[in-house]
Amino acid sequence: MSFSPEVNLARRLVDRKGLTPPIDIEKLVKDYATIEELAFPVDVDGVCLDLKQPGKKPRILVNSVGRSRNRMRFTLAHELGHVLIPWHTGSIVDETDIGNGDENADYWQLEGEANRFASELLMPTKWVLEIAQQFASPLDVTEKIANVANVSFHAATIKLIGCLPQGFIFAQTQEGIVRSSGRSPGTLANQPFIGEAVNPEKAYPWAKSVWHKHAGDLEYHWWRSKADKSEPAAIDARGWRNILDSILVHTGIHGEELKKFKQSINGIIAYANGHVRVNRSSAAIYDACLQRLHSVAKRDARINAMLEHDEFDAFLWSKISDLIKLD
Repeated sequence: MSFSPEVNLARRLVDRKGLTPPIDIEKLVKDYATIEELAFPVDVDGVCLDLKQPGKKPRILVNSVGRSRNRMRFTLAHELGHVLIPWHTGSIVDETDIGNGDENADYWQLEGEANRFASELLMPTKWVLEIAQQFASPLDVTEKIANVANVSFHAATIKLIGCLPQGFIFAQTQEGIVRSSGRSPGTLANQPFIGEAVNPEKAYPWAKSVWHKHAGDLEYHWWRSKADKSEPAAIDARGWRNILDSILVHTGIHGEELKKFKQSINGIIAYANGHVRVNRSSAAIYDACLQRLHSVAKRDARINAMLEHDEFDAFLWSKISDLIKLD
């Protein structure tokens, strides 16, 4: 697993000081900056002043209005990121909500780096992975992380999704509308989009495991796609091209449009196949293809109809059989 420079910086700090959760973040921050808790007249989490100014110790101002202690702890860790990350300079007004903002804007780039530093500092990846091995449900893992590290359930969720193997997706919803979402590295299926309505039971029909949890007026949903479907004992002798023709014969797609649609399907499958670079198996390729096809089907009813066809599995296994032969 590779890490960004700001995460590596946090990892080195944890190792050098022998830190383990729950980290005394206030004591740690005081080694590098002064801290003041204030009632801010505006809705921001904190302000970091005098960064990298010769002869001046950085000042961290933390908003205490309407903030839980866990959120203020994360704000302190976030501000420490600004203090220690070498290229963060000047004074910065902070909004620490994880997952917000335009990552292409300079300001949000700095905020994202400080958030990742804070996340690694309060919830070291190695520690998170050790907890993840103790539970089957990612919701149980998240709860353990949040309780021990004294962070919010949401911060623990964001940290966990970045540590898990491919195939995991989560969504935080309020009255059925997505407020936050994410997917583990390497996952090909799209995560639910912020602002969309989601039916958690139907969002990922291929998912092998589904978990739900209420947290106040919010709900957390997790899905896991797992490459555990067995290849059939015999591959359909017709070949995938003939099976695909049989599936599409009644779709009303003809001529050049039909040709382009077939090319689109083959392109989606090729893309999914290309992302299965290690531990290649027919089951892993099948799982990757389902992730991409189902994601595209959300905006293309023709692909959705193909997925629901009785012969779809025969087509996909036949196609995968040919791909495996090319390895």
